Amino acid sequence: MTQTVTATQTVTETIAIERMGGAVKTWNGDNVKALGTSGSAVDIAATGTQFHIVDTSLPWQLEIITRAAGIVETEDVSRTIKTDTVTNTLSVFSQ
Repeated sequence: MTQTVTATQTVTETIAIERMGGAVKTWNGDNVKALGTSGSAVDIAATGTQFHIVDTSLPWQLEIITRAAGIVETEDVSRTIKTDTVTNTLSVFSQ
C-alpha cells in the first residue's frame, strides 16, 4: 500500500526597523573659518555665525552637516515564504 501526503506551509512576515541617531552639528572646510559677530571663533550653531574665506586667491570648500536627534533611517521588509512538502510512504504487509 502506498500513501502520499502533501503539506503546504506559508509564513508571511513584516520587519520594521528604525535606526536612531543623536544630534549632529559639524562643519568642515578648506581655506574657511567660522567667526561670530564679535569676530572671534564660535560654535557653528551660535546665532550670527558667519563663514569667511581665509585667502580669496586659493580654492575653498565648506561642508555643513546638521541633524536633529531621532530617527535617522527606516527600513521595512515584507516577505512570504512558502514551503511544499511531499511525503511518500510504502507499507508492506505479510503473513
